[in-house]
Amino acid sequence: MNTIELINTLRNRTAMYIQKHSIFCFRAFINGWHFRNIEEDVNLEVLNDFCLWLQKYYNIYDNRSWDELLFLIFKNEKNALDNFFILFDKFITCSDENSKTDDL
Repeated sequence: MNTIELINTLRNRTAMYIQKHSIFCFRAFINGWHFRNIEEDVNLEVLNDFCLWLQKYYNIYDNRSWDELLFLIFKNEKNALDNFFILFDKFITCSDENSKTDDL
């Protein structure tokens, strides 16, 4: 399972995996999942790319992580997590469209 597949698994049953509906708990879960076996290729870089995409999308260029940016934008942990899934889908769609035009 890679990071995108994990996020898709978590989106519909988030409460089953994290106790508190919080962007920070969500990130802690993903980090824990990744560090359980750091030799497995899980494509965690997609979240770094998502962070760069968020910076550009919201015109916020600083050294915050993706979860901190979402918290800054949406003002609380719950709203940040709810909007994470919406924005991550938009990011994936944009990435897919860009990769298709790169193939031309």
